[in-house]
Amino acid sequence: MQAVVVGCAPKQEVLLPEGTIVFALRRAMRAGRNKGHGCRPGNGVSRQNAVNIRAQSWRRIAAVLVAIMFSMGFVLAPQSAFAAIGSAAKPSPAVVPRGDCPAVIFIGARGSGEKDLAAESGLGPELNDLYQQMAKDLSGKLKVSPHSVVYAAASVDVLTLSKNEQNVLAALLPFGGAGVTAFTVYYVKYHLDLYLASINEGLKVATADLSADAAVCPDARFVLGGYSQGALVMHELLLNLSDNANKGDAASQALLRRITATVLIADPAKKSNTAAMHFGTAPLSAQGIKSFLTAGDRDVPTPSSTYDLCNLGDFVCDFSLATLVDKASFKAGINVHINSYEGKNKNTANALVTNTGSKIAGTLLSQLPGVVDHLSIAPATATVTVGTSQAYTATAVDPFNKPLGDVTAETTFGISPDGSCQGPCAHRPFLGLTPSKE
Repeated sequence: MQAVVVGCAPKQEVLLPEGTIVFALRRAMRAGRNKGHGCRPGNGVSRQNAVNIRAQSWRRIAAVLVAIMFSMGFVLAPQSAFAAIGSAAKPSPAVVPRGDCPAVIFIGARGSGEKDLAAESGLGPELNDLYQQMAKDLSGKLKVSPHSVVYAAASVDVLTLSKNEQNVLAALLPFGGAGVTAFTVYYVKYHLDLYLASINEGLKVATADLSADAAVCPDARFVLGGYSQGALVMHELLLNLSDNANKGDAASQALLRRITATVLIADPAKKSNTAAMHFGTAPLSAQGIKSFLTAGDRDVPTPSSTYDLCNLGDFVCDFSLATLVDKASFKAGINVHINSYEGKNKNTANALVTNTGSKIAGTLLSQLPGVVDHLSIAPATATVTVGTSQAYTATAVDPFNKPLGDVTAETTFGISPDGSCQGPCAHRPFLGLTPSKE
């Protein structure tokens, strides 16, 4: 191994593997080559004068690295993954004028570096393929319209490490500990945060889009979709709606009821072992880059209606620190992220994506206005003496929470002593009026 200089003072000398570039990150220097870097003559250390230290002194190296990062102004604290947005985002143009509303509105947020192309309805190729398949399956049955979220989406190029940064991480990974932690904080601040900088903007616009479309088209159902950064936008949107709904916000509760499905393709915030419906070649244990590197990420709050699509080795949704070190592995991971959810050419679509579109179309057909979704039972509470009977009224309710009439005579259900309902009143969705056995 070879001793190298990480600063101008002798006490900052550390031992790194042969050929390792000095840990000064964006202004690194090789051992003994400190001219022109602001060091005073005589403070450099040559190869011949390098200080030998034992392998177990790597703890000292980690401590020095942390000290260096402090001296360079790095903030060693969790960083917000979202950049502040100075002004409130305005919604994208309304999908349709009142009176000409579709039955289904697909709101999609395109992914990293993708252009807002009219040929793809502004959705990007991945989401456009999904939307087109869904629309095809619903053709002649339900009218559907796309609505793209207009926001900036940074390129994945900002996630790339320089050669110097790769060398530093390679030296730290075998030993873990404070050194890797410090580097992770550095990477989040100077790479990941740049990648995620537009998420707040996208979240505000997507929220405004959903609210505006819901007001203009009160009977429409929604499908949400996002790819890469767009997936994180929709992930956060669901969390916000769920949080507000749990606090009793009626508007958020109403919006959640109208969202039939959400598709997250290559979600940076994918949680390991997500409760969402997982598809793709990546294992269920795969973890997104944001979820891996930052604390506090939460799983989707609507797992039974959320599709999580992630392919093996995708740098964004199946992340590993080791992939950052090797140039070939990193390139392969980015290639999976960019290309594995598209068709092989303009005339073909990706089966993983189109199959998801077809599944959602099937769900939508079961949620047509007028189809029974659940039963509303009255009275909601009652005190009944054992051995006596209690009369109840059952009203069929559709997916839009609209009553379809009294179906007491055609429906059988029971109320257990603990108050739980046994029968169709307890099941959602309940798609027919066939009497249920108690």
